[in-house]
Amino acid sequence: MVVGSQLRLVRRLRHDAPAREAGPPVLSPRADFGFDESLRPALQEALFFQHLYAALSAFFEDETSLALEQVRAAENRSEVAPHHSMPCLLFLGAMTRLRAARALTASEDFGERMEDEIEKRRTHLDSWAKAHPRVASKALLVSGELARVRGNDALASELYARSASAAHAGGQLMVHAMASEFAAIHRHSRAGTESALDHFRQARYLYGFWGAHAKARRLNVADRPQADAGENSNHMRHWGNGVEMDLQTGMKAIQAMSGEIVLEKLVDIVLETMMTHAYAQYGVLLLIRGGKPIVEAVGRTSYGRVLVEAVGIAPTEERLPLAALNRALVCRRLMAFDGSDEALSNGGSALNGRAIHAALCVPLMRHGAMVGLLYLEDRCGTGQLSRERLAILDMLGQHAANSIVTALLYRELVDENERRAETEAALVKARADLARTSHLTVMGGMAASITHEINQPLAAIVNCGGAGRRWLARDVPDIAEAMAAFDQISSAAVRTSEIIHALRALAKQAPASLMPLGIDGVITSVLDLMRVEIEDRGVRMTLSLGTAGKTVVGNRVQLQQVVLNLITNALEAMADTPHDSRELAISSGMVEGQITVAVTDRGSGIDPASLAGIFEPFVTTKHTGMGMGLAICHSILEAHGGTIHATSVPGKGSTFCFRIPRAT
Repeated sequence: MVVGSQLRLVRRLRHDAPAREAGPPVLSPRADFGFDESLRPALQEALFFQHLYAALSAFFEDETSLALEQVRAAENRSEVAPHHSMPCLLFLGAMTRLRAARALTASEDFGERMEDEIEKRRTHLDSWAKAHPRVASKALLVSGELARVRGNDALASELYARSASAAHAGGQLMVHAMASEFAAIHRHSRAGTESALDHFRQARYLYGFWGAHAKARRLNVADRPQADAGENSNHMRHWGNGVEMDLQTGMKAIQAMSGEIVLEKLVDIVLETMMTHAYAQYGVLLLIRGGKPIVEAVGRTSYGRVLVEAVGIAPTEERLPLAALNRALVCRRLMAFDGSDEALSNGGSALNGRAIHAALCVPLMRHGAMVGLLYLEDRCGTGQLSRERLAILDMLGQHAANSIVTALLYRELVDENERRAETEAALVKARADLARTSHLTVMGGMAASITHEINQPLAAIVNCGGAGRRWLARDVPDIAEAMAAFDQISSAAVRTSEIIHALRALAKQAPASLMPLGIDGVITSVLDLMRVEIEDRGVRMTLSLGTAGKTVVGNRVQLQQVVLNLITNALEAMADTPHDSRELAISSGMVEGQITVAVTDRGSGIDPASLAGIFEPFVTTKHTGMGMGLAICHSILEAHGGTIHATSVPGKGSTFCFRIPRAT
């Protein structure tokens, strides 16, 4: 039953009379069904759909009384209707009553009861639209018709346009076509003949595109007879051939435009598509940028192909007649010019020696806003375009506008991502530069200690060299003492070499080479460099190393840098601590199978707010710090598979502890 009703609706939309083809029987909308109302709900639901489809068929055939009868029959069974079908029933119920009101407005039959019924359905549609945006186009169309019935012409025109825009955005061809049709009827009733014709053409194209060819034909014959002059009946008989072919080509063009998101490629597709459909040999695509039209690209035909040239300049008479452009920008609708039009004959086109037989200006509109405009020239006199083809060009312009807006948004997104990537790369470089600066700053702070450390073995070399010479210069040379002095010289030289090697390794920051090493040796090597500074600051140091014989896999220089940073921070934290309270404790041991190193000071401590992000870059508690030292320590330990954390008691000191997995 439901399938039969659907077939009946489709056949009546496509043909002037129901086809008598073999198939399932279809009950007449006026028939006495003879069904028991106590039948199962599934049958009641089928009856609901039969009445609903019959109402739709009658509505589009302009049989208002039959449509109203079937709508009321469907409404009487609405309690068994599926939830999703309610917006369609509400919409059809309101629109059928409004169509009846169109003929009854002047009489007393259109009273408060019918207006209340319409208003009730409009209110329900508004509620649906809040939860389901696709219903908004239906609610707006009902509101527009209701405003027309109440005599509010300006509001009605606005609501028709909003309904058409919402339906177009949601891909609802039926509602879009209905909005255009009712807008055309309204404009015609207000003596807006030219505007009404545009809306009739749009409605006819949309009904044809939807497949309702019978309805499209009735628009030509019944709804706008004043537009039929010059349209021969032979052309109308072949609507289903030539126009359908144009629609198929148009659909392919829409798919091509919708499938491209790169603006440069989309511009080529739009120009080629529109020039081909308009039989144009020259075309200009303008986009509205900053409120002003800019020539985005120019297309020319050459040996059957469209060649597109990117331009990106303000429009000039050399590119297109500015008078035609300005007129199209003001009117904001498709405009056709013939060769005798002043907009063409007085413009730069004639001065440039171009013979123009006709031209089109196709606005690219989206939600009432002009995205751009297409200027298309016919220089060969290919003939006047049919109204159907003009309607198709207008529709293609709307789809082109949607695709162009999407491509522009995509370009903005790509540009934003590129700027963000450049910013992130600059930030990474800045962090690397700051890390190096921090590293060199630490080295600069060590310069005095290193100088002192080197001076000590150098002084020992000088002294031992002098002593050795004296032992050898005796009347009886003391070879044993001289050899002992020379051994001391050798030890001092080795010590100096180790200090210089450590300094060069820190300065060079060579790529990390991992090897097994003892963490206790790393700590003692750093303390050898820092011992003088520790003593100069009057700090008492407690050293407790408990990982002898245990190793980690790591880079010696990087781990030395971690220990060096932690000790340096501890010394600086005790700068304001009384001399007799300055204590530094360094320990190592095994905790949960990991080698653990702790550095504890008796400084001023760290407040809890700063402690949470102490290992983040650019976070520092020192007036002269850059906030990179601990961040570098965190990165190094993370690369070694380790962790680092800090605890602190404000006013009593802090402990920094790091752990590294033991080598297996």
